[in-house]
Amino acid sequence: MKKGLLFLIQALFLFSCAPQNPSTTSSKNTIQIHSIPEVVELHDEFQKGYILDNDVNSIDNYGAGSNERSKPKKLELSWEQENDNHTYQFHLALDETFQGESIFNVKEEKITLDNLFVGTKYYYYVSSSTGSSAISSFQTCDETPRFIDVGGVTNIRDLGGYQIGEKKTKQGLLYRGGRLNYSLKNVKEPTKQITEEGEKVFKEQLKIKTEIDLRGLSDNGYGDELYSVVEGVNYVSCPCEYGSGSHFVIEDNYPSYVKCLETIADKNNYPIYFHCSIGTDRTGFISYLINGLLGVEQNLLYKDYLFSNLGQIGKPRVLDNLKEEYGDAIDELEGKNLSQKIEAFMLQIGVKQSTIDSLKTILY
Repeated sequence: MKKGLLFLIQALFLFSCAPQNPSTTSSKNTIQIHSIPEVVELHDEFQKGYILDNDVNSIDNYGAGSNERSKPKKLELSWEQENDNHTYQFHLALDETFQGESIFNVKEEKITLDNLFVGTKYYYYVSSSTGSSAISSFQTCDETPRFIDVGGVTNIRDLGGYQIGEKKTKQGLLYRGGRLNYSLKNVKEPTKQITEEGEKVFKEQLKIKTEIDLRGLSDNGYGDELYSVVEGVNYVSCPCEYGSGSHFVIEDNYPSYVKCLETIADKNNYPIYFHCSIGTDRTGFISYLINGLLGVEQNLLYKDYLFSNLGQIGKPRVLDNLKEEYGDAIDELEGKNLSQKIEAFMLQIGVKQSTIDSLKTILY
C-alpha cells in the first residue's frame, strides 16, 4: 500500500462483525497510540476564521471563490510497536462497545481520517497479530458546518449538525454541493467531474442513494438520457431555469421546488445529495428553505450561503444576492418567525403539509 494513502472513515470496510476489542481478548496492550488533543478540530484556518467572525459580510477575508478551501481538515492518528513489521487493523466506532465498527487494514503505523461528524465522540484501537492497543477516544469540535471532501467536486457540506434547542439537526443524511459532471451544452452524454476516488467516497463512505440535480435542462451536461454519473445512485432532475428578476420565486420553477422537497421528504431516498452547477445559488435556496424550516438561525443561514466562497465557484457571492433573490421575499410572508414564514412559502407554492411534516421528522 502506497505511503500516505488516505483511509476514509465509514468507508466500505474490509469486514465488520462482533466486536473483539482489547477488553475482551487475551492480547496484551503492546501497541502504544500517540496522544492527540481531546477535542479534534475539523476546520482549517479559513473555515474556522469565518465561523468565529461575528461579521457575516467578512467572508472576503477568508475566501473569494477562486481557491479550494471547502475541504475538511484531516486527522492523523499514529502508534508504535517494538517490532513494526506488521499489518495493523484499525478499529473505529461511534460506540465504546464497538458495535457496528469499521475495520481497516493498515501497513503503516498511522492512518488519516476525514469527513468526520462534528460534535461527535469516536472510539478506536489498533490491533496486530501480536497484540493491541488500549481503547482510545476523541471528540470532534462542535462548530458547523461539516465540510466534506469528495474528489473532483467542490463546495460540499452536510446540512446537519446545527443546534436547535436541546437537539441537533441530523448529520449524514442530506448533503449540498457542486456538480458531479461538467455543465456542458449540446453533448450526447455527460462527462464526469467526480474522480474515481471521489465516487468511492460518494457511494461507500457517504452512502449516497439519491442525487437531485437542480440544473436547468439547458445546462445540466446531459444528452437525451438523464442518469447519475455515479453508478447505482438514483437520479432525480428538478430543473430550475433562470428568469428575469428574482428567478428563485418565479412560478415556472415551483413544480421543481415541490418535486425536490417531496424527494427529500421521502425517507426511502436517503442519504441524499443535491446540487446545481457550483452548489451556491439554486442549491443555496433549497438549503435555506430546509434549514430555515427546521429552525436554524437566519444569521447561520446567511453564513452557510457565503461559505460557498471557500469553494472554487468562480465569482464570489455577497449576502445581497441571497436577500434580493429570495430572502426579502420570504421575510415579507406571514409568520411569527422564519420557520413559519418558510412553511407559508412552501404551502403557497404547492408543497403539502404532510411533506413539510416529513422533512421535520426526518432531519430533526
